[in-house]
Amino acid sequence: MQPGANVTYMERDLDIQASVLRRWVTQERGGVLGLRPNTPLRSEAATEVVRLQRELCMKQRRV
Repeated sequence: MQPGANVTYMERDLDIQASVLRRWVTQERGGVLGLRPNTPLRSEAATEVVRLQRELCMKQRRV
């Protein structure tokens, strides 16, 4: 997410709920995800991405 990006537009583009996007932003700002341009994901971050993808998939099935 680029600085100044609108959460509403980002959630539509990514087809996710705003709460999920905000959680990712909070985690990134806190250093939990450790995302940096042109840098591979750390194993912790990759695990978290997989968990979040599963969570998203389950929520989409309920809708």
